[in-house]
Amino acid sequence: MTKLLSLSLKGIRGCVKGLAFSLALLIVGFAAHAQSKDQLERQRKAKERQIAQTQKMIDQTRRDQRNTLEFLKLIDAKIADRQSVMGSLNIELNLINKNIASMSNEAMGLQNTLDALKAEYGKYLRYAYKNRGQENLLIYVFAAGSLNEAWQRLKFIQFYATYRNRQILAINENQTALAERIIELKGHQQEKKEIANELTLEKRKLENDKFEKRELADKLKSKEKDLRKELQNRRAEAASLNRKIQAVIAKELAASKLKEKSSGKSTKGSSGLAMTPEVSALGKSFASNRRNLPWPVERGTIVEHFGDHPHATLDHVTVTSNGIRIRTGQNAQIRAIYEGEVRAVIPMSRGLYAVLIRHGNYFTMYNGLADVTVKVGDKVQSKVAIGVAGENKKSGGYEVELQIWQNETKLDPEGWLKQ
Repeated sequence: MTKLLSLSLKGIRGCVKGLAFSLALLIVGFAAHAQSKDQLERQRKAKERQIAQTQKMIDQTRRDQRNTLEFLKLIDAKIADRQSVMGSLNIELNLINKNIASMSNEAMGLQNTLDALKAEYGKYLRYAYKNRGQENLLIYVFAAGSLNEAWQRLKFIQFYATYRNRQILAINENQTALAERIIELKGHQQEKKEIANELTLEKRKLENDKFEKRELADKLKSKEKDLRKELQNRRAEAASLNRKIQAVIAKELAASKLKEKSSGKSTKGSSGLAMTPEVSALGKSFASNRRNLPWPVERGTIVEHFGDHPHATLDHVTVTSNGIRIRTGQNAQIRAIYEGEVRAVIPMSRGLYAVLIRHGNYFTMYNGLADVTVKVGDKVQSKVAIGVAGENKKSGGYEVELQIWQNETKLDPEGWLKQ
């Protein structure tokens, strides 16, 4: 009897440990899935809001009956966001598939552990039935070789009876847990079906967007001469603005070096600008907010990205952008993306302006502003309006260009703004 009781106790303990481990893995896996799923859903919803906003701008442009390059760029932006949504849906679908497979395996392991636990408990019940009666227990106790051994056997029987009751409770509880996991598994399968349907719908929308883009691109090709002239004008204006910004930064650098020389001590930072501790701290603070800076508009769509990229319609033509261009709405306020000091207000064509703000050894430039509300020397705070978006006469839309400089080096603003 001692041997059977010991083996039964050991077997039940092993099953319980396996059961607890399986449950722990299942719960941790489910929590990780929920966290990843929530993050993916937030990203997807943000892109869907962006698509709706871009579509609103496209509809407005359609009402103006303007088949322009800017209109094509809006469609491009919508296609990019649509592809991003589809990417998120695919990732979410793969995540659900992995979790379904993982939960199925774990549920199977959980069922096997429960079966083993029941089988072990069944052995004990069959043995107890065959050897039922108080006489057998008393014989087991009094057959001990000493009084101390008899006492240990009695305590063992009492412990085992308590342990048996606990196992009955554990079996019932874990059967309930397994049933709940099976329900969750079915929920994931339904979720998979819904996401797959949504992905199919997005694919159809994407095909429609691409068709619309091809149609407009074909129309614009007939205006190649006008497009080349417009591109030439834009390049000239961008080069002029670039020279003016560099001149302001060079002037700031020269003034800093003069101050450093007259002070008799070096306050020169690694960036090349000699700065007071306050200004140096501002530059470090600006840098620490990388990927978390607010947009210069409350609502907008990026229609031109930083760097070199092929022209939307002209073959073998490369466009270079020193920043990003954001399409927004009429009377949209343009806001400083970080606290700093206005160092230049530069007149541009069409009665618009560019505003340059210094943030330590960083500068932000906002081009295409109307009704500028700041002047050189003004200190501004983050999200404070400095003007309103000017109108693009060719497309009838409103937009602003954002550039970020670290001294004389141009940076990609998309890498700094909060996504």
